[in-house]
Amino acid sequence: MFSTYTLNSDELTPQFVTALQQSYPKKRIEIFVQEAMDETEYLLKDERLLTAVQDIKDGKNMTAVSIDSLP
Repeated sequence: MFSTYTLNSDELTPQFVTALQQSYPKKRIEIFVQEAMDETEYLLKDERLLTAVQDIKDGKNMTAVSIDSLP
């Protein structure tokens, strides 16, 4: 079984540990910790997305699509 928990460090409480123990009773588990980016940080790291947003603002590299051509 594999689970991912995303939470703030101040949410690491004894109750959280108890919930983990109940989810994996008498099992050997591994815990990996990494700092999580919020959605905005993640999106701002994508250079292609930033370029596309700027293109939309500038009205360039746009393609017109007829609604009738859509499936």
